[in-house]
Amino acid sequence: MALSRTAKVIVDDVDSRVQYSQQWFVDNTGKTNNLGNFGPTFGNTLHGVNTSASLKFDFIGTSITLFGTTDIRQHRGSADPTCECFIDGVSIGATNPFRFAENNWPLCGNETLADGAHTLTVNVNSRGQTFWVDYLAFTPSPIVSTANEIYQIQDTDPGIQYDSNWQSFATVTQLADQKGSSVSFSFFGSQLSWFGIIPGEPSLSQSPSLATYTIDGNLPATPFAIRSLPRGSSTLHNERLFQTPVLLNGLHTISVTYEGERGLTPLTLDYLLIQNGTGIPGAPTTLTASTTTTPTSSTLPPSTTPSSLGLASNNERRTNVAAIVGGLLGVFALLIICAILYRYFKNREKPSDTKSNSNKIQPFVQPPPMIQRQPTPDSRSLGSNRSPDDPFRTEAQDTVQDTIIVRQPQPRRNQRPVSRPVGERPRQVRQSMPPPNSPATAGPSSASDPTLAGSRLDEDVSYYGGYQTWAQNKALEAEASKGLNRDSYM
Repeated sequence: MALSRTAKVIVDDVDSRVQYSQQWFVDNTGKTNNLGNFGPTFGNTLHGVNTSASLKFDFIGTSITLFGTTDIRQHRGSADPTCECFIDGVSIGATNPFRFAENNWPLCGNETLADGAHTLTVNVNSRGQTFWVDYLAFTPSPIVSTANEIYQIQDTDPGIQYDSNWQSFATVTQLADQKGSSVSFSFFGSQLSWFGIIPGEPSLSQSPSLATYTIDGNLPATPFAIRSLPRGSSTLHNERLFQTPVLLNGLHTISVTYEGERGLTPLTLDYLLIQNGTGIPGAPTTLTASTTTTPTSSTLPPSTTPSSLGLASNNERRTNVAAIVGGLLGVFALLIICAILYRYFKNREKPSDTKSNSNKIQPFVQPPPMIQRQPTPDSRSLGSNRSPDDPFRTEAQDTVQDTIIVRQPQPRRNQRPVSRPVGERPRQVRQSMPPPNSPATAGPSSASDPTLAGSRLDEDVSYYGGYQTWAQNKALEAEASKGLNRDSYM
């Protein structure tokens, strides 16, 4: 279900979230329960101090009020005890001293805080008279989960559905005095307590009356009595009219019907207390100051005493928010990394060559040679050794040919060195390398070389990877050797 922003969380004085200085003590005797007409203390406990002391409470919300028992006496013309309250280090003062003793009295507070984390600090100054703290009520922030708390729902909460017989009374409560008047409310929790007032006006409380309630439509309805007051009595506030049994913690709907008549004590609603409520934020509504008096603690049995573990600490809340933010940032970083890796591997891919290179001729397997241009013999001097179907030669190549200088292999045993005159500058002559699996190209004859015995030399075989035949190469070597003066042909 959704709770409006008028709902408040009740924190009892014994809750561990309230931090006291060393001078405080606990009273659970209920000795002040009969003071005044504002009902007994909440949870039947109080924290007291009769010297200078302080307390602190951290919360996340938009309003906070400190309630206690006021019992002031005059000491040399001034009130004793006194207190001063601070929110986030800024003084908000305290309520004016009240001359009568009362429980459930607002000591200080602020209803218009900015939504966020705040710290309430209370400094007490006592010269012997006890200062009593009962509980705190704060409006939680809608962005913070406050499960398993005690929630106070005001009578003006939009979630409470009244029929047309209900009316506002004395600006502090809703009242029904016609038989059959009904109201319903859905809540999430394990127990609900209904608080109202007993009017002191003689015309409204001459005799007791009766009302009933049902939970989740289960019959029969449960009756409860509404007492009357003696004539001339003051109106009683924070009166618990009924409390449901402990329910399975979850979503429930309660319906209440007035069974009395006019002239009997009417049915009134000041506020509801929901045990183990879940504060799921509802639609934002305008914050209004509470016009009701404060709840009494004695209305809850020991099993419904406010738990000190109900509200998560501020650190836990901040941890939950940090965990969520950290998780979102982690997912965002992971997406960025995946995008970078995708682009990286995509850029490394090179388009594959769809054309096959298996038919291309690779004339040289050695490192790129040096190239120089040198006149070549006329094609007519090559005779029939020139292949007419050689696709790698043109007419321009018949006149000028690129001469390729390559690393010379060691001469074979049947090759004879060529000598030249001393002092003559050597000329660059292109040498040939024997093709793989073919006989050597140098030597006087094939018959003199044992490696050539029994084999026939094919002069038209492709040489240098197909650029020229073996015969063409020999003719080029012979033409290039004409300019050399050889000493011998040994």
